[in-house]
Amino acid sequence: MEKREPENDFLKAVSSIQKIMMENNISLHDINASLCSQAIVPVSIFNSDHSPLGCLVVYLKNNKGLAFSEIAKLLHRDSRTIWSTYQNNNKQKIAFKENYDFVVPLSIFADRNFSIMESLVRELKEIKGLRFVDIAKIIGKNQKTAWCFYSRARKKCK
Repeated sequence: MEKREPENDFLKAVSSIQKIMMENNISLHDINASLCSQAIVPVSIFNSDHSPLGCLVVYLKNNKGLAFSEIAKLLHRDSRTIWSTYQNNNKQKIAFKENYDFVVPLSIFADRNFSIMESLVRELKEIKGLRFVDIAKIIGKNQKTAWCFYSRARKKCK
């Protein structure tokens, strides 16, 4: 049986990627831009007494430097809604505990059929495979509340 060397596997993978990039006229800049556009949000920002949308908007504006129009586009909401949410929540000086132990893609919050918390709990339960007791600790809510968010989201999927 032939012993595989990790260096050879790596070089073959790089060679394959370079070939695909050349065939499809893709630059490293294009790949980097694509990776950067896949925004993630730390789940810890929702461990607050403030509204989930307010936490998300203030985080994206203050910590990520996004414009109101960009946030509105990413969340599929009206820019005036984003602006007023920011104005109402930024006055309270929300202090985020940026803990990157658990992150979720920003794109999960774009589906307007679900509330922010329904989307978040659904992602943590179905994709990350967490139990309700763990989800509750992460988001700073009661275990029954976490189950309720998930239950509502499941009903909306049917």
